[in-house]
Amino acid sequence: MINEGSPTIGMFLDGRHEVLEDDGWIRDLREATGNDRLFVYHHLEVGSYVLAAYTHYEGEAPTCIEIGAYEEYPANSGTPFSVFVALCSPASENAVSDMVAQKRAARIEQEQANYEERMRRAKRAKARNDDYEARLYAHGITPLHVDLKGDDETTERLVDLARSANRIMATIDGGKT
Repeated sequence: MINEGSPTIGMFLDGRHEVLEDDGWIRDLREATGNDRLFVYHHLEVGSYVLAAYTHYEGEAPTCIEIGAYEEYPANSGTPFSVFVALCSPASENAVSDMVAQKRAARIEQEQANYEERMRRAKRAKARNDDYEARLYAHGITPLHVDLKGDDETTERLVDLARSANRIMATIDGGKT
Protein backbone atom coordinates (compact mmCIF):
# COMPACT_ATOMS: atom_id res chain seq x y z
CA MET A 1 0.00 0.00 0.00
CA ILE A 2 1.12 3.59 -0.61
CA ASN A 3 2.55 5.05 2.59
CA GLU A 4 -0.71 4.79 4.46
CA GLY A 5 -1.23 7.70 6.83
CA SER A 6 1.20 9.99 5.04
CA PRO A 7 -0.52 13.20 3.92
CA THR A 8 2.51 14.37 1.97
CA ILE A 9 1.93 11.92 -0.84
CA GLY A 10 -0.94 12.79 -3.11
CA MET A 11 -3.25 15.75 -3.14
CA PHE A 12 -5.79 17.26 -0.81
CA LEU A 13 -9.43 16.80 -1.65
CA ASP A 14 -11.26 20.09 -1.46
CA GLY A 15 -14.35 21.80 -2.85
CA ARG A 16 -13.18 21.21 -6.43
CA HIS A 17 -13.51 17.44 -5.97
CA GLU A 18 -16.84 15.64 -5.62
CA VAL A 19 -16.33 12.16 -4.20
CA LEU A 20 -18.89 9.93 -5.91
CA GLU A 21 -21.04 7.41 -4.09
CA ASP A 22 -19.88 3.83 -4.32
CA ASP A 23 -21.45 1.70 -7.01
CA GLY A 24 -21.05 -1.93 -7.99
CA TRP A 25 -18.03 -1.23 -10.22
CA ILE A 26 -15.87 0.40 -7.52
CA ARG A 27 -16.93 -2.24 -4.97
CA ASP A 28 -15.94 -4.99 -7.45
CA LEU A 29 -12.58 -3.27 -8.04
CA ARG A 30 -11.93 -3.03 -4.30
CA GLU A 31 -12.73 -6.71 -3.90
CA ALA A 32 -10.59 -7.76 -6.88
CA THR A 33 -7.57 -5.77 -5.66
CA GLY A 34 -8.01 -6.09 -1.90
CA ASN A 35 -7.68 -2.30 -1.75
CA ASP A 36 -10.50 -0.80 0.28
CA ARG A 37 -9.16 2.76 -0.13
CA LEU A 38 -10.20 3.05 -3.80
CA PHE A 39 -12.81 5.62 -4.85
CA VAL A 40 -13.81 7.80 -7.79
CA TYR A 41 -14.19 11.55 -7.71
CA HIS A 42 -15.44 14.07 -10.23
CA HIS A 43 -13.13 17.07 -10.72
CA LEU A 44 -15.62 19.92 -10.91
CA GLU A 45 -13.26 22.45 -12.54
CA VAL A 46 -11.83 20.14 -15.20
CA GLY A 47 -14.82 17.85 -15.64
CA SER A 48 -12.77 14.66 -15.49
CA TYR A 49 -13.46 11.53 -13.45
CA VAL A 50 -10.54 10.29 -11.39
CA LEU A 51 -9.86 6.84 -9.99
CA ALA A 52 -7.93 7.42 -6.77
CA ALA A 53 -6.91 5.85 -3.48
CA TYR A 54 -6.96 7.52 -0.10
CA THR A 55 -3.51 7.94 1.40
CA HIS A 56 -4.73 9.70 4.53
CA TYR A 57 -8.27 10.12 5.73
CA GLU A 58 -8.61 12.14 8.89
CA GLY A 59 -10.41 15.37 9.60
CA GLU A 60 -11.73 17.67 6.94
CA ALA A 61 -8.87 17.40 4.41
CA PRO A 62 -8.33 13.81 3.25
CA THR A 63 -5.51 13.18 0.79
CA CYS A 64 -5.28 10.76 -2.07
CA ILE A 65 -3.13 9.66 -4.95
CA GLU A 66 -4.58 9.73 -8.43
CA ILE A 67 -4.41 6.43 -10.29
CA GLY A 68 -5.99 7.62 -13.53
CA ALA A 69 -8.12 10.43 -14.94
CA TYR A 70 -10.83 9.82 -17.52
CA GLU A 71 -13.23 11.93 -19.54
CA GLU A 72 -16.10 9.79 -18.27
CA TYR A 73 -16.71 7.51 -15.32
CA PRO A 74 -13.85 4.93 -15.40
CA ALA A 75 -16.20 1.96 -15.81
CA ASN A 76 -17.53 3.60 -19.00
CA SER A 77 -14.09 4.56 -20.37
CA GLY A 78 -13.62 1.45 -22.49
CA THR A 79 -10.64 0.34 -20.40
CA PRO A 80 -10.81 -3.37 -19.55
CA PHE A 81 -11.51 -4.16 -15.89
CA SER A 82 -8.30 -6.23 -15.77
CA VAL A 83 -6.27 -3.08 -16.50
CA PHE A 84 -7.86 -1.33 -13.52
CA VAL A 85 -7.09 -4.36 -11.35
CA ALA A 86 -3.42 -4.21 -12.44
CA LEU A 87 -3.24 -0.43 -11.86
CA CYS A 88 -4.71 -0.72 -8.38
CA SER A 89 -2.84 -3.80 -7.21
CA PRO A 90 -0.48 -3.60 -4.23
CA ALA A 91 2.51 -4.18 -6.56
CA SER A 92 1.59 -1.09 -8.59
CA GLU A 93 1.11 0.97 -5.45
CA ASN A 94 4.46 -0.19 -4.09
CA ALA A 95 6.14 0.81 -7.36
CA VAL A 96 4.56 4.27 -7.16
CA SER A 97 5.55 4.55 -3.52
CA ASP A 98 9.13 3.56 -4.35
CA MET A 99 9.27 6.07 -7.20
CA VAL A 100 7.99 8.88 -4.95
CA ALA A 101 10.53 7.94 -2.27
CA GLN A 102 13.36 7.91 -4.83
CA LYS A 103 12.37 11.33 -6.16
CA ARG A 104 12.15 12.73 -2.64
CA ALA A 105 15.58 11.29 -1.76
CA ALA A 106 17.11 12.72 -4.96
CA ARG A 107 15.62 16.15 -4.22
CA ILE A 108 16.95 16.09 -0.65
CA GLU A 109 20.37 14.98 -1.88
CA GLN A 110 20.43 17.83 -4.45
CA GLU A 111 19.35 20.37 -1.82
CA GLN A 112 22.16 19.16 0.48
CA ALA A 113 24.71 19.42 -2.35
CA ASN A 114 23.49 22.94 -3.17
CA TYR A 115 23.75 23.93 0.49
CA GLU A 116 27.28 22.55 0.77
CA GLU A 117 28.33 24.41 -2.38
CA ARG A 118 26.88 27.67 -1.05
CA MET A 119 28.68 27.23 2.24
CA ARG A 120 31.95 26.48 0.41
CA ARG A 121 31.56 29.67 -1.62
CA ALA A 122 30.61 31.66 1.49
CA LYS A 123 33.74 30.40 3.23
CA ARG A 124 35.89 31.45 0.26
CA ALA A 125 34.27 34.90 0.22
CA LYS A 126 34.84 35.21 3.97
CA ALA A 127 38.52 34.30 3.46
CA ARG A 128 38.72 37.20 0.96
CA ASN A 129 37.20 39.45 3.68
CA ASP A 130 34.07 39.89 1.56
CA ASP A 131 31.47 39.60 4.33
CA TYR A 132 28.67 40.91 2.10
CA GLU A 133 29.18 38.24 -0.55
CA ALA A 134 29.58 35.59 2.17
CA ARG A 135 26.16 36.57 3.58
CA LEU A 136 24.63 36.41 0.12
CA TYR A 137 25.90 32.86 -0.40
CA ALA A 138 24.87 31.82 3.12
CA HIS A 139 21.30 32.98 2.36
CA GLY A 140 21.20 31.12 -0.94
CA ILE A 141 21.64 34.20 -3.13
CA THR A 142 24.27 34.05 -5.84
CA PRO A 143 26.00 37.44 -6.17
CA LEU A 144 25.81 39.02 -9.59
CA HIS A 145 29.09 40.39 -10.90
CA VAL A 146 28.54 42.50 -14.00
CA ASP A 147 30.82 44.71 -16.04
CA LEU A 148 28.77 47.88 -16.39
CA LYS A 149 30.11 48.67 -19.85
CA GLY A 150 27.33 49.01 -22.35
CA ASP A 151 24.62 51.40 -23.38
CA ASP A 152 23.09 53.76 -20.83
CA GLU A 153 19.75 51.89 -20.67
CA THR A 154 21.45 48.57 -19.87
CA THR A 155 23.67 50.19 -17.26
CA GLU A 156 20.66 51.89 -15.65
CA ARG A 157 18.70 48.62 -15.50
CA LEU A 158 21.65 46.76 -13.96
CA VAL A 159 22.12 49.46 -11.33
CA ASP A 160 18.38 49.27 -10.51
CA LEU A 161 18.65 45.49 -10.15
CA ALA A 162 21.63 45.84 -7.84
CA ARG A 163 19.75 48.37 -5.70
CA SER A 164 16.78 45.97 -5.51
CA ALA A 165 19.10 43.16 -4.46
CA ASN A 166 20.56 45.36 -1.74
CA ARG A 167 17.04 46.11 -0.44
CA ILE A 168 16.31 42.37 -0.38
CA MET A 169 19.53 41.69 1.53
CA ALA A 170 18.73 44.51 3.95
CA THR A 171 15.41 42.80 4.64
CA ILE A 172 17.05 39.38 5.06
CA ASP A 173 19.83 40.71 7.28
CA GLY A 174 17.50 42.88 9.32
CA GLY A 175 18.98 46.08 7.90
CA LYS A 176 22.64 45.04 8.28
CA THR A 177 24.06 45.45 4.75
